[in-house]
Amino acid sequence: MSKRYFHYQSLEELEQEIRQLNLQIPLETNIDRLKAYLGRPVKIGPFTAGNSMAIHPMEGCDGTPIGQPDELVFRRYERFARGGAKLLWFEATAVVSEGRANPRQLLINDFNAKALEMLLNRTRLAHREVYGTSSDLVEVLQSASAIPF
Repeated sequence: MSKRYFHYQSLEELEQEIRQLNLQIPLETNIDRLKAYLGRPVKIGPFTAGNSMAIHPMEGCDGTPIGQPDELVFRRYERFARGGAKLLWFEATAVVSEGRANPRQLLINDFNAKALEMLLNRTRLAHREVYGTSSDLVEVLQSASAIPF
């Protein structure tokens, strides 16, 4: 199968491609219906996310050599927080130094805990600045270990 890249400049171009491929893909163009659907709260265990949008980034590989978030990490998560999604799944963070998949992967330990707390606080603040609250923001820190078994 050959690779295909999508470079649609308009909804019409996308609709044309769907027809050409003879696909049955319904598209919703009513903004109010989209807002109602995507804007509905979602229960996640004991938590409730304020809408059904989520951000689940891959590792940025731009932490410091000791595994703390660097300014690029702060900037990235502040931008995510301003984007409107109410489920923010923080990237894979190593739980032991030797379990890091790359030398700039984030690492959670006693030494780095305050820096990660600052990342969480700045993320919540960025969300509050735009949406007035972060109480409906659900944050998840994904733990990781690249130690082979």
